[in-house]
Amino acid sequence: MIDNTKIKNPVGTGLVLVTPDYAKEILATKNSINRRLNPMRVDTLVQIILNNQWQITHQGVAFDIEGNLVDGQHRLAAIAKAGVPVKILVSYNLEPESRLVVDSGAPRTLGNRITLAGYEDISSKSIAVARILEYGVVAASQKSLSAEEAVRIVMKYHPAIKFALSCGHGRGYTAIIQAAIARASCTLPHDKLKRFVEVFISEVPSDRGESAALKLKRAVTDKRVVASALQHTAGYAYTDFREYVYGLAENAIIQFVKGKEVLALRPKITAGELFPLP
Repeated sequence: MIDNTKIKNPVGTGLVLVTPDYAKEILATKNSINRRLNPMRVDTLVQIILNNQWQITHQGVAFDIEGNLVDGQHRLAAIAKAGVPVKILVSYNLEPESRLVVDSGAPRTLGNRITLAGYEDISSKSIAVARILEYGVVAASQKSLSAEEAVRIVMKYHPAIKFALSCGHGRGYTAIIQAAIARASCTLPHDKLKRFVEVFISEVPSDRGESAALKLKRAVTDKRVVASALQHTAGYAYTDFREYVYGLAENAIIQFVKGKEVLALRPKITAGELFPLP
């Protein structure tokens, strides 16, 4: 154990109520040596604060022996932006070199943090599908989630997500396709949807009425198709490939359930959802 009494500048840590004004002052005067601020990370922390979900942990704010900020700029920026005082552990008198090792350990993924909190049935895959169901296929990738928010949206759609993930796994069966299956499971027969995924993964339809699943698989895995995927369909412009794939998936599911042979798969022709959620 280190005896702080024998150190010229002993390290100290205490619980401090950090006000928005104090956070702003630190960022303005003590934050000259730090990494670039990540606005998405700040916004995530802001929502945690505003939703009263802030938890005190050993990670907080730290200063070196010269008073410069070593760790915690995102937490401070979130406190300043939220406009709410927050209790946080503050450490003093770290060596300046300590910033070289801050956050250098193996980072915990969102899935790791949720599992450690006791939600063993919530995986990274289920979170990816829940993001799409909650925010849409494009916005999902731009949204930074707290562990609490991830748990909330997974549990909100849990039966549908669980069904989609239980249908199988294989090349091309991504979160986008899984999200379409999850949505469809709320209104369409589950046996038909399971068969759709089976054909999609195996690429072995039993008849022409199952061709839609095969067409979808080839559309999302064929590099030539992917390269020219941004296209216009009946006046609706797909400006993002993920959105295009999602539209293909919804239309493919509809045609498959109807048992229609599909010669050329096209995306749905409207920006709205084909499968409403309960």
